[in-house]
Amino acid sequence: MTIPVLVLGILIIWGMLSRKIFGTANHPVFLITALIVLLAMSSLRAPFVGADTQNYIDRFNSQLTMTFDEIRTASSSYKDPVYVLSAWAFGKVIPNAQVWLGFTTLVFLAGVALVLYWESPDYSFSLIYLYCMGIFFFSITGLRQAISMGILMISYYFLVKRQLIPFALLVFLASRFHGAAIVFIIAYPIAMLRAGWIRMLIGIMVFIIVLLFRDTIGAWMIRAVPDALFDERLESYAARTVRLNASGFIIQASMLVFCLRYRTEVVREVPHREALYNLASIAIVFQACAMSIAEFFRVSNLFSWSYMLLIPICIQHETKRNKSYDLVRITVMAALIACFFYSTIHNSGIVPYSFFWEKGALQ
Repeated sequence: MTIPVLVLGILIIWGMLSRKIFGTANHPVFLITALIVLLAMSSLRAPFVGADTQNYIDRFNSQLTMTFDEIRTASSSYKDPVYVLSAWAFGKVIPNAQVWLGFTTLVFLAGVALVLYWESPDYSFSLIYLYCMGIFFFSITGLRQAISMGILMISYYFLVKRQLIPFALLVFLASRFHGAAIVFIIAYPIAMLRAGWIRMLIGIMVFIIVLLFRDTIGAWMIRAVPDALFDERLESYAARTVRLNASGFIIQASMLVFCLRYRTEVVREVPHREALYNLASIAIVFQACAMSIAEFFRVSNLFSWSYMLLIPICIQHETKRNKSYDLVRITVMAALIACFFYSTIHNSGIVPYSFFWEKGALQ
């Protein structure tokens, strides 16, 4: 756990120092250096750090000697052929799996950097949220998901600008790396609808329904998929009995309640931030469904990154209510850190962490 805790400490302490040195929470020097630290952590990890890292490395290495015709034929049997073709093309230029790990993280962090630059009033807090709530570690576990999430974050710009064609093209591109990303297209018609407390009530209703009828709902969801789309991946999901408990939903519900308290002020100040509330509202629905089919938590993550922008925006409005900004910020950050330690203790895929050159790490 030493390296994950050390990186968290760097994000916290460097964030505090940068506020004093530069006089702002949003200095580009902090953002760039913090992202470099995260990039290094991901790029230099051993193969066993992340549940699927070794599989990705093995597949990358096995493709190095393939011709284009061979890889094109082989890619058709994989979940997301565009990812396979991209990894193969990258390997022809740089035949090193460790560098490929870093490149996928770079795409993800590029998306993070852009949305923080566009929307976040507090880079430090946003990155601590990204880290403590497991979204960064989720990108380490799944390379395909990391690339698709980075692209979806970039599409946020066109979502709030109401530019359908570039938004749809980016969502389609993201879905070529991870099929579930196509669900993000529903954000466009919903983004600017009024996201009041009714969204919280909808989330709670879905939670109760799933909790009471999780077996029936899980079977219905599988039957609802047309036979033509029922591939090996969906068949494997249908055969699983793994479900998530209610903790993820409770955490997201708590965050949404906190943010909804400030919705009127937030949207009045910047109207397009209604989209962040709607993304968070969609995330909580999919998180509730994860209690029936665990894979829905992956879909929820495609939307829940919005909290890394929304929460610091809402904290900023505490000052306008004559409350202590620092007190609220520290309290919320303490809750995030508690979630980090709880999740890392129960997540053997990330902890223990080792660098790829350490003894016993090379495989």
